[in-house]
Amino acid sequence: MSIVTREGEKYRGSASVSEYGVKCLNWDDVPSMPDYNPGHNYCRSLGSYSSKPFCFIPGDLDPRAIPCTVPKCVWEEECKGSAEGEKYVGSRDTTVSGYRCQNWSSDYPHPHSYHHVGNHNHCRNPGGTESGPWC
Repeated sequence: MSIVTREGEKYRGSASVSEYGVKCLNWDDVPSMPDYNPGHNYCRSLGSYSSKPFCFIPGDLDPRAIPCTVPKCVWEEECKGSAEGEKYVGSRDTTVSGYRCQNWSSDYPHPHSYHHVGNHNHCRNPGGTESGPWC
């Protein structure tokens, strides 16, 4: 589940791209984090280190900690309307990876069965089947 608190300190989703668009390093490959070895490169918030989800990307000498591109509505309950975001009616129209969302009324480029959502490309969670708004 990718639900986290208002500031993101409990984020547990699978976003793995920094706000610079650079793929995150595997946590096991970050020498400055020897006690945190989850075996993945997903963005995380680790206690007092950062209140926003972040990851490490390659740096000149050492990996650099950089915030991730996790939309705030993934973790802000008021924005989502409920834990799973099925009541979310905001205007976010990009994926966690930064791609522009497909219009819900279109089958291009990905065929789907959610045409009833509307003639727009805003993130939604029709039926509450996912852990948060998506597109």
